[in-house]
Amino acid sequence: MGRKRKKEIEEVEDLKRLEPKYPNQKIELTLPLALSVNHLYKFVNGKRFMTKQGQDYMNEVMQIASIEVVKQGYKIEDEGVWLIAELTFYFPDCRRRDCHNMHKLVMDSLEYIVFKDDRWVLIHDMYVGLDRKNPRIEVTIYPKK
Repeated sequence: MGRKRKKEIEEVEDLKRLEPKYPNQKIELTLPLALSVNHLYKFVNGKRFMTKQGQDYMNEVMQIASIEVVKQGYKIEDEGVWLIAELTFYFPDCRRRDCHNMHKLVMDSLEYIVFKDDRWVLIHDMYVGLDRKNPRIEVTIYPKK
């Protein structure tokens, strides 16, 4: 086998992931709308800090997720198991927004509660809609099959 082919095989081996221990489980969460990355950080003396708003959001989501993990009997998969996160966004108005700017805060808030590391989460934006009375993000997370 040539060196080039061997290197290609080694790179593919790196993509080999673990099988889920709990392949049929899922967790469903309803979360408040996240701040966009644009409003998440402030810079002081060249250093980046999360804003109080960002910290408050993370604490709220962590509390919601912790309750739902227990209520739904959800078990955290090992690192190396790919997870799918389906996100559905409902905005309070028709202003232009980019839901992709909310991914980081949502995933970081769920880390260590719903999964060990968000690098194993594949995010799928399912729908963006309008709900003036109840803006939110509906999140469903399950192992990739």
